[in-house]
Formats: sequence, C-alpha cells, structure tokens
Amino acid sequence: MPLKLNTFMEKIFSFANNINFYLHSKNDEGFLINSAPQNVQNKMFLLELNLSELIIPMFVKGKIFGFISFRRHEDSPEFDDKQRHFASILANQAALALENATLYDGLREQERLKRELEIARDIQKSLLPATMPSVNGFQLDGVCIPADEVGGDYFDIFQIDQNRTGIAIADVSGKGTSASFYMAEIKGMMSIMAPVYSSPKSLLIELNRKLFGKPDRKVFATMIYGIVDHKAKIFVFARAGHNSLLVFRGDEEYEVLTPAGLGLGLTCEEKFNPKLEEKKINLGPGDTVLLYTDGITETMNKHKDMFGEDRLIKVFSSNSRFDPVSIRDIILKSVEEFAAGAKQHDDLTMVMCRCKE
Repeated sequence: MPLKLNTFMEKIFSFANNINFYLHSKNDEGFLINSAPQNVQNKMFLLELNLSELIIPMFVKGKIFGFISFRRHEDSPEFDDKQRHFASILANQAALALENATLYDGLREQERLKRELEIARDIQKSLLPATMPSVNGFQLDGVCIPADEVGGDYFDIFQIDQNRTGIAIADVSGKGTSASFYMAEIKGMMSIMAPVYSSPKSLLIELNRKLFGKPDRKVFATMIYGIVDHKAKIFVFARAGHNSLLVFRGDEEYEVLTPAGLGLGLTCEEKFNPKLEEKKINLGPGDTVLLYTDGITETMNKHKDMFGEDRLIKVFSSNSRFDPVSIRDIILKSVEEFAAGAKQHDDLTMVMCRCKE
C-alpha cells in the first residue's frame, strides 16, 4: 500500500541522522514535503517501501529537490552503514548535477530569448527613419529610445509630394513585444495612407476605423499626424489623444496646442470622428514644432518626481538658438540627469520640425 507521510519522513529522518544530516532545525515534515517540486510530492505518496529499499532525499539549498530509491537483492535485504554512506554521497552528487543541469537549461533559454529580442529590436529599429529627409526651407530631426529591447513608440516622416511632408508620432499602450507588433502594424497602415489622404484628420479617422475593428480592444494608440506645406509655411495637424504639441517662436514665446481628439482604436467612428479637431499653424523663420511622447515628460527620478512639460519647455527655450539635432541631445541629457540613475520605464521619442527661412 502507498507509503504514508509520517512513515516516509521517519525513514528519511532515521537515515539522515545516521549520516549526520543537519536537519533538526527544519524537522517540520510539512516544510520538507512542501519544499519539494509538485511532481516529487506526488511520487512520495505512491511509494511502497520494504526493508530491501532505501529512500534518500536530495537536498538543494535546504529544500527537497528529489529523491533516489535503492533496492537490494531479495536474498540480501539489509543495507549496512558503508552502503548507506555511499548512497548518501551519491544522492548529494546527483542533486548538485541535476541542479547545475537545470541552471544551464535556464541560462540557455534566457540566452535564446535575449537573442530573439535583439532580432526584434533590430527589426523594429529598421521600421524607423534611418535618416532625416532633406526638406526645402525646413530642418527635421527625430529620435526613439526604447525602454526595453522593443517598445511601442513610433515616429515617421512621409514625403507626400514635392511641396508637402507628413510627420507622425505615436505611443502604443503597454510595453514589450505586443506593443511593438501593434506599432509595426500602424507603421504599415501609415505608409499606405499618408500619400493618399491630404487631410491629417481624414487619415486619423480612417486609421481609427481600421484599428477599432481589431479583436484586441485592450491595445490602443495615441498619435499626432501633421502635414508641413513647404511653400505656404504652414503645419496642419490632428491629435488622437496624444500629448500636446509645442510650438516655439524665438527665445521666450511658445504655444501649447491640445486640440480635441480621442485615442486610436478605443471607440467607434460615430464617437471618434466628431471629437477629432484639425488645427493649422503658420510658421516663420526660426519657429520650431516639437512632438513628443509621455516617456519624456513622465520620466521619474528616485523621489518619484516627474520631468514634466514645464521643464521640457524651459530646457528647449534656454537652448532654442541651437539646431534641432543639438536641442534633441540637450533634452535627452537633461532627462537622463533628472532621472539620476532611476530605471527608465517608458520609451523616449520626439520629433522636431524647424522653419529655417
């Protein structure tokens, strides 16, 4: 009949005491049994023992890792002290070998996952603009720094025609691979729709219609999409629930623009479309449009203080005499210094468009 718990533990303790195992500080049988893996616990209660069998637990870091069963030939049922001592050494060595094998398998799996994430990161990086296009009368710059190997932030530049350039920035809810896949899907849709829709509002309405039809409603995105007219020197944009857009005019003047709009993929077109507002900005020499994701403003230091929009505006205004690339680097350095070593929990993304003449 199956071995009862008390009988099993008595046999273990009896044997352990003979070979001087240090178990008296943990002589609660419930502790030892519960420390074993579930499949080992299941086996314990199915054992059928007799005098010709010896059960030896294998301990790793004070917990049962498994057990070894030894059985003598029927004509020699007793185990002498030398045989028991040898069996205990064998059990210890087996436990160490199995633990090392388990650790090795775990490390190998971690390396495989790490390599797959590196490949995913390289693929995602290839979806972002490798270089900034040359636009007559304007200077563009953009950057995206994922918090993890892959992220959900996205920005893009579209050459619509000879006189117009589209600029998009988006932030997908969540982190990791699911957000990055959603971002890649948005990238594909934007590449198709940007040359077709002359109105940012019309494009975002169509993009929301496509995303709202997806089965997973837990994932959504915020976005700003705008079109720069090189000749007319205007920037027309619509905002789908994203952070405010900042316009800097000289050293001191700036505008915080937050036209109405809901996140993409959150609601049906009957609710999304009427809420979406399109806005036009006239740009003069030296004026700069800044688009960013909340990873910039919501960066926290060790005291849980946020970098914030006011600090972003102050850093930009103090350095507006520099070109967009230099300002970008200054902002990123300011964010890093503010965090002071605190872990980055969100992607850092921003795009700048400066009117040069």
